[in-house]
Amino acid sequence: MEGNISLARIGILFIGSILAFLKYNFSQKNKIFLENSGALFLGYLLICLGIYITKFDHNTAHFPYGIFFILFVFTIPVIDSVRVYTDRILRGKSAFKADKTHIHHHLLQLGLSHKKITLIFVSINVIVLAIQVIFFKNYSVYTILLSFLAFILIFKLIKTINLFLTWKNNIKQMENS
Repeated sequence: MEGNISLARIGILFIGSILAFLKYNFSQKNKIFLENSGALFLGYLLICLGIYITKFDHNTAHFPYGIFFILFVFTIPVIDSVRVYTDRILRGKSAFKADKTHIHHHLLQLGLSHKKITLIFVSINVIVLAIQVIFFKNYSVYTILLSFLAFILIFKLIKTINLFLTWKNNIKQMENS
């Protein structure tokens, strides 16, 4: 990827715009709502950058930067979306009808703020990336399986805690009635 100034410029512009967005969303007074169009554009730009980076994987060292970039950025959203769509279909619902079963909704129900949820997601992605870089020098199917298993375990833990707290609140309400 040496000498690829245009890719570096796009990456720097992207990072700068995301940092500015996060700065306003982490403040108490000022908020910017991304909306669906903004989220779709960011996702499109990220996947294009990842695909473009994979073009250079074969020409440089034996480290698959593009694949690791894509896994780093899209582990949580892709696995969460697949899980939610599968769950909706198994319940006989439309896969595209909105509900509150995404992982961030479960974290909101636990009382976490949007800021904390964002930091949790970034931390999980950094940990997954570190594990992939440390344990898998070359890309293999194990990196995807590791990401998938880590996400499933984390989600099951969050869902169990959420169900326990809901159960506890229901018991308190029954006792007060």
